Amino acid sequence: MRGLDYVFRKPSLLKTETLPNTVYIEYTFKIHPLQPASEILIAELGQLGFESFVETQEGVLAYLQKQDWKEAILDSIFILKNPDFKISYRSKEIEQENWNVTWERNFNPIQVDDLCTVRAPFHEKSNSKYDIVIEPKMSFGTGHHETTHMMLQHILAHNFEGKSVLDMGTGTGVLAILAEMKGAIDIDAIDIDHWCYLNALENVERNGCHHIQVLEGDSSTIPHHKEYDIVLANINRNILLKDISVYANCLKRNGLLFLSGFYYDDIIVISAKCIEVGLKFEKNIEKNNWVAVKYVFWNIFKFMVKNLVMSTKEKISEELLLEEETIKPNEIILFNDDVNTFEHVIETLIDVCDHSPVQAEQCSLIVHYNGKCTVKTGDYKDLEPRCSRLLQAGLSAEIV
Repeated sequence: MRGLDYVFRKPSLLKTETLPNTVYIEYTFKIHPLQPASEILIAELGQLGFESFVETQEGVLAYLQKQDWKEAILDSIFILKNPDFKISYRSKEIEQENWNVTWERNFNPIQVDDLCTVRAPFHEKSNSKYDIVIEPKMSFGTGHHETTHMMLQHILAHNFEGKSVLDMGTGTGVLAILAEMKGAIDIDAIDIDHWCYLNALENVERNGCHHIQVLEGDSSTIPHHKEYDIVLANINRNILLKDISVYANCLKRNGLLFLSGFYYDDIIVISAKCIEVGLKFEKNIEKNNWVAVKYVFWNIFKFMVKNLVMSTKEKISEELLLEEETIKPNEIILFNDDVNTFEHVIETLIDVCDHSPVQAEQCSLIVHYNGKCTVKTGDYKDLEPRCSRLLQAGLSAEIV
């Protein structure tokens, strides 16, 4: 679970059978330290039938229908027994007639860099350049949580005009919506949660968006062979680590990847994974120990495969072209008999090695040069002198 925004919806929207006189129990939890205890608590309460949550400055508000309440309902909550966190709580009944007031009181509009307002339908229209209307229900992404707020800041700071965008873990769809408002023309917004999928569809329509396709699923749902100028992923550390290679694989050359949903201390492990797949760290925004990080896809290895191999089809047999499908992520496969191109590749590789030794050590260079086997692995005597720098940088060269 990543950092949550308002994980909240009105009971009247919660179940169609909710009656006007439905009574809810409101639990007010005070938590120290706030994270990650609030996320764990929300997850545990959700398993017990609690239907709605609001993160506050001090902790969490949690709501349960009175008919589902029992005296020992919190006895199985493990986080309450964890000595690493100090958690206190109180509870009270809330009548249905007071619920809308409670909901509206706890969901205030937010401003992002004086350019964007994220508000609910019951708020007055803002004068911001980008006015986004979101009804969160049980979805993530109103901008109240640091991770969403920082991702909105990244979007505001970058050019989206005419861009293709992938929004993973879209939640309410707020990031995709702002991307379209900023000029993106082809957006895929994906979430694994069915309620988020439905909520994103509603919010996309509510904001008059016409270039957003909302899909339900995980990273395997990303359209096959499709590439994007920009990928947004505000999920959590473990999912990101698992899927970063997927995101890199669907990024265009010099494409941008924005990641959030993790803490500052996690930047090291996240960035290490990004380096493995050809993503270069650019900058990060930090807020209350949460971060949103920008990476640039500069994977020369993938670029060479796509551009050099495909541009020399007429010079290569169909059998060799088929090898492209089996290329490992960190290998360079060149099919080219142009000496100038080969020399340019070497110079570019040297530059890559100089600036990214970790990446260089994890890659191998396999060059199909003039169709002749001139040098075996580890034998560099026939290569031009400057190519020896590849060996110094940790690359192995195999000329076949």
